[in-house]
Amino acid sequence: MMSSNEACTRIDVLRHGQCEGGHIFRGSNDVALLPEGHAAMHASCETVLSSATRPWDVVLTSPLSRCLSFARPLAERHLLSLEVVDDLREMSFGAWEGREILAVMQEDAERMRAWGDDPVRNSPPEGEALHEFSARVQEVYEHVLSAYRGKHVLLVTHGGVLRVLFALMLGLPLNKIQSIDAPYACISRFAVFHTETGDIPKLLTHNAQPS
Repeated sequence: MMSSNEACTRIDVLRHGQCEGGHIFRGSNDVALLPEGHAAMHASCETVLSSATRPWDVVLTSPLSRCLSFARPLAERHLLSLEVVDDLREMSFGAWEGREILAVMQEDAERMRAWGDDPVRNSPPEGEALHEFSARVQEVYEHVLSAYRGKHVLLVTHGGVLRVLFALMLGLPLNKIQSIDAPYACISRFAVFHTETGDIPKLLTHNAQPS
């Protein structure tokens, strides 16, 4: 029989804050988190923290510094274990990475339009296909449910990962994930209820704002 503390796995997903570089395709590029980005992530975490000494059981983070530079001191401050997960990194945008979004819109308009209209069938040039990206995010999700079942987990990651998690957990079509607003330092909370007939994921909060 399932014990009560195994009946639900809670997953908080935090997108990194504002970074260096402005409005660019960052993707797998490793860019630094700005001080204001760090402060915004801290404020977002405060909106979902309880008065407990250990607000989460474990922190999983993307290896990119805009996530890891926040996740590591957070875990150390709360005496939590930290797992760096390569598959939590952002989608690769290939030839568009590091370039300003507006410039790409002007210079590669046709491919940008095709990608925006149907990202499942159209990928950035030399970039990661959305189905491949989704597959590795699903592996992370399955790892969380296997390794941390019944725990409260914080994922520190990227906007693309958060949007794909929405699709995977709530049954949304992948070609609609860009319609999900995921601003810098956005934090969302999911609960996965483990029942005899299977897992039931539910969205509890999205983009909670500091009071």
